[in-house]
Amino acid sequence: ERHELREAVEAGIVEFGKIDIVVANAGILPMAMGRPHDAMSFVDASDVDLLGVMNTVAVALPHLTDGASVIITGSTAGMITGTTDNPAMGPGGRGYGWSKRTLIGYVEEMSMALASRMIRVNAIHPTNCNTHLLQNDGMYSMFRPDLTQQGKQASREDAEPLFTIFQAMPIPYIEPDDMANLGVFLASEESRYITGQQIRVDAGSLLKWPNGPGG
Repeated sequence: ERHELREAVEAGIVEFGKIDIVVANAGILPMAMGRPHDAMSFVDASDVDLLGVMNTVAVALPHLTDGASVIITGSTAGMITGTTDNPAMGPGGRGYGWSKRTLIGYVEEMSMALASRMIRVNAIHPTNCNTHLLQNDGMYSMFRPDLTQQGKQASREDAEPLFTIFQAMPIPYIEPDDMANLGVFLASEESRYITGQQIRVDAGSLLKWPNGPGG
């Protein structure tokens, strides 16, 4: 909620005096996975994944110093056709994919709006990452529909070998530190002229599946 974010920012300004770095890392993926499809899942996903990001930037913007860095987490999966609009995932999957794709244009436009102040705005796009967004029963079932059809609940051990198919490099997923390392670089002066970029940490997944999994 924007007013809650604003209160948090104002409390931070009182304590620290300024904001140099903004990291908008909001993300949920409310999947249907056999449950009734509910259009509110689209609303929930876009409220967090898109509006949550925009609200974070909005409340920080009046306090940003010249030369600040805004870093927004997107998703390689949101850039690949067919990864978030699987019918089994329902409206929540569509909301996730639409939000992440919309952020691409948002980053480019905001980078132009803030360029005169030397404020850079970039998006970082992970592939499957070893967090709860990947490690959950719904995602395991997505990767092992054969077990779901048999009435069985897929486990992490069942699904993890299939995770590797998504990347060009032979890994099941990246680690949070892999994204954090890029965030640290974009927050540093070493990236002072990098802006409006869509930077993937995806082990080659978009190159492997430019037309979606299997395409």
